[in-house]
Amino acid sequence: MSGYRNGAAVDADNLFDTDIVGDGPQAENFRLSNGVGLKYAAAPYGTPGPNFGYRNSAGVDNGPRWTTRGTAVYSLPINGKQYNAGDVAGNRQTAQANIYFNVATNGTYNVTGYRAHAAASGTIPAGNTVNASGTWNTFGLAVSAVQVAFSGSWTLNQSSGTTSGSFGSASNWLSCSAAQQAGFGQTVGFQGGSKDQSGALTIQFRNASTGQVLSTTTITLTCSVEGSV
Repeated sequence: MSGYRNGAAVDADNLFDTDIVGDGPQAENFRLSNGVGLKYAAAPYGTPGPNFGYRNSAGVDNGPRWTTRGTAVYSLPINGKQYNAGDVAGNRQTAQANIYFNVATNGTYNVTGYRAHAAASGTIPAGNTVNASGTWNTFGLAVSAVQVAFSGSWTLNQSSGTTSGSFGSASNWLSCSAAQQAGFGQTVGFQGGSKDQSGALTIQFRNASTGQVLSTTTITLTCSVEGSV
């Protein structure tokens, strides 16, 4: 506990969310027993907190500058970005590509694309390419205490027409104690034409015991393959 309480004797730790990102406003002249300034998650990440009774030098109560406990939701740095994978087959070959968002059990993530053939220029090799990576478990929780859910929709364009589908379900929570992934892949054979698939994937992490959503991130994935002619 912080040791700082409001008029009802409720400790600040029970009123406001922890500052995970590190940009939470600090309560001037108030410090914890370890010398670290008193601060919590900034209000824009959730619902502004209640008045707390501790004011800054401008006379503004610090409570509404922080988020109410249990309401802060963050995004991964890749939020809003697009990632692509594609393959063009050579003579009488099959084109194959896939693109996936992967959740690792060590608290990290990556967006990895695969192509079966090197680009004609040789600048893009065959095999796996990590397009982005980072740490998803910034919540101060054990990996086993966090769940992930994937949701979204995709569209596939090919010579036979256009089809659509969906990624998982926002209510299907998977344990982060096991590796998890979401994405899609396409294959097209000799003289098989081309396929272009794209979709918006939303990734949510939550506290398994409380059900609190901790992070919501949406990225766009695209996958294109062109068969040899």
